[in-house]
Amino acid sequence: MKTRKTVLSGGVHGYMPGDEVFVAEPRPGDKWPAAFRGQVMAAMGKRVVVTDGVNGWEIPLPRLRRPSFAVCSEDQAVVTDLDFYPAADRTDFMCRLANMVITGVSPSLIVAGDPGIGKTYNVRQEFAKLGLENGDGYYTVKGRILGLGLYKLLYQMNGHVVLFDDADDVFQDKTSKNILKAALDSYDERLISWHTSGADREGLPRCFVFTGAAIFITNLDLSRIDAAVSDRSFRINFTMNNEEALDRIKDVLPFMDLHHPAELDDNGNVVVPETPVAMDMREEVFEYLTSMRDEIAKISFRTMINAVRLRITQEDRWKEMALLFA
Repeated sequence: MKTRKTVLSGGVHGYMPGDEVFVAEPRPGDKWPAAFRGQVMAAMGKRVVVTDGVNGWEIPLPRLRRPSFAVCSEDQAVVTDLDFYPAADRTDFMCRLANMVITGVSPSLIVAGDPGIGKTYNVRQEFAKLGLENGDGYYTVKGRILGLGLYKLLYQMNGHVVLFDDADDVFQDKTSKNILKAALDSYDERLISWHTSGADREGLPRCFVFTGAAIFITNLDLSRIDAAVSDRSFRINFTMNNEEALDRIKDVLPFMDLHHPAELDDNGNVVVPETPVAMDMREEVFEYLTSMRDEIAKISFRTMINAVRLRITQEDRWKEMALLFA
């Protein structure tokens, strides 16, 4: 993306005269009055605010906010706000960081953000690319695990990656946070200790050197995660607006795990096994969600999954039910 430095001469959406802003040329297909081309300020999504440097001219933005970066030169900008990258780039960053943890380059990654946008799916795909499966190469924790239970898990899974998926209690409990700080430290030797009789009763050593790694997937905001734990990890706040979510769903639509339910007899035996949902039905549901994107508060992969389930089972009223319940 071409960038350059510009100084506004008038305030637009909170930008003050003299502010330096990141500037991008219009995307292919965007139509702007000729007088304003080349003065496009980067913003969330595909809609942007433009100014001619004297008289402001703008298109409203649902989530515009001041960029947290400035242009460094006419040719190259250092971007420190992830939200200004397209969703595909943010997904790529997340997968690259996960790969670094899985391959032992880094001890930890925290993936925070909205539910149902592919955080867990994409991280699991990185494990799968390396031939690793849950229970055979890495271990997944879902739900509650604290204190001695966490210490025991890290000892048993030493040398492997532990995937904490919506196990947010580890960020709230003081003892668990101290264990994580020791396990994810930047020292060459990461020593974890539990100097009480509880370790003896569980048949555990009172201390050990941890050589594994951890990936945390959470819906918590990064600001709610203990700074000492967060500082020891790569961190990515993974969010999408409706337009971005629909773009990502479209990319993977043929590969989504969507099935007609199996048919059972009166005894619960499978008469007809589950079958994949045909592409024409997937596209029908996707096109409907796209047409109603401004009416749906938050679109995610789960929105698509639930809408397909309604399309299969509630054929006569699936559209209105999708808006209400998907």
